[in-house]
Amino acid sequence: MKVPVAVIALSGLIISATACAPSADQEPADDDAAAAAADADAGMSAEAGIEQASAAWAAAWDAGDGGAIAALYTSDAIVMAPGADAFEGREAIAAFWQAFIDSNEGSQIALETVEVHSGDGGAVEVGTFAVTGADGTHIDHGKYIVHWKLEDGAWKLHRDIFNSSMAEAEE
Repeated sequence: MKVPVAVIALSGLIISATACAPSADQEPADDDAAAAAADADAGMSAEAGIEQASAAWAAAWDAGDGGAIAALYTSDAIVMAPGADAFEGREAIAAFWQAFIDSNEGSQIALETVEVHSGDGGAVEVGTFAVTGADGTHIDHGKYIVHWKLEDGAWKLHRDIFNSSMAEAEE
């Protein structure tokens, strides 16, 4: 199965997703207060949970283990990759990532978190990505949104969507 190159973006998103704190002159919104209370109940802030999940995702990627990657998603997660139907549930997500790992080696991704919003036990991260090949050539760039959710006391990926900002290559 050939996976679109832009799918690399999601892997990097998960590998290095980090959350931004509001600036010192910015007061937290009521949603943020609710999220902080939910985080306290869960014992971990959104930022710490996302950072921990990202490290676990990277380790699973390095080990070539699509199943371990899928375990970092909520039980009803959906991955929405460009050029493909949605991958729903951990089994489908594991198969998707395993196929991706098996068919795309050596690429690198650079991510920039543009903003993070949290509230009601969830967090939404918005960012951009750039993908390079093993030889350093530019492959793709685009944008993403990840909705993180608390499940069983851990921050997990709940909804992932990303797309390329480059025009599709003509065949």
